[in-house]
Amino acid sequence: MKWNILNRVINISYSNPWNFNFVKFSRIAVLFSVAMIFFSCLSIFWQGINFSSDFTGGIFCEIKSEKSFSTRLLEEVFDTDLKIKKNPEFLDRISITFNPKEDFLKSEAYIREKIHEALPTAEILYMEYVGPKISKEVIYNCIVAIMLSFISVTLYVCMRFGITSGFGGLLGLVHDVICMLGFYSISQVAFDMTAVAALLTIIGYSVNNTVIIHDRIRNNKKLMQSETSLIINKSINEVLLRTIMTTLTTAIVCFAIFVFSSSAIKYFGAAMLFGVIVGAFSSIYISIQFMILFKKN
Repeated sequence: MKWNILNRVINISYSNPWNFNFVKFSRIAVLFSVAMIFFSCLSIFWQGINFSSDFTGGIFCEIKSEKSFSTRLLEEVFDTDLKIKKNPEFLDRISITFNPKEDFLKSEAYIREKIHEALPTAEILYMEYVGPKISKEVIYNCIVAIMLSFISVTLYVCMRFGITSGFGGLLGLVHDVICMLGFYSISQVAFDMTAVAALLTIIGYSVNNTVIIHDRIRNNKKLMQSETSLIINKSINEVLLRTIMTTLTTAIVCFAIFVFSSSAIKYFGAAMLFGVIVGAFSSIYISIQFMILFKKN
């Protein structure tokens, strides 16, 4: 019984029962992508991204308080701007980020004293300090990593499949990154180093799907003397089962991380789950649509 099921899956993968007309719905898919990019950019410019202390510098601490309190108490004690956010997982916990304006940020004992002065019943669960110089280096390294990934991926796809495929793949990557940033902006999940890891992982995942689809398109061009739309449809359908299985298995793992893991990587799983779906979508429609428009013009 077990081997019969396995043989059926293998036979399905080789017989290719899929015959979806992806090109027919390409315009609707592009409009959907434009809408996602629009709302992502709108959220980014309107409410911004909740950068963690890794990027903003200063001190980040999490306190536990059984009683509600006013942020004015802490602002008066420290005489500086505070960024306070409730923990969605634990309602009695509050995250506080101090802007790096004064030297008191260098003294952990002084901060603990002032917090207990303002909130005597509060319990400090976690505290981390990041200097302005370190935060600037982190921002620079993250930008360099993302830009290098863009450049290297574009050059690789251009050399292997041509300039049209290279720029189509680049558009897909830009689409994925903007949508991921929009996810962090809309959800206001802290954008930290795990978010950068999620971005780079999704870039690699999206490129992997794009390369497989373009490789099949290139092979079918040699075997078929048909219109570009027919070749693209046949190529996507031939790798569709592989795309579904890869996306589904990855999504299950990401969902498990989001549901069962601790708060440290909980939202990494959520971001990865969103990015995997968006990456699979963009590898089918964004880069391919660019190829279709290029051929028509």
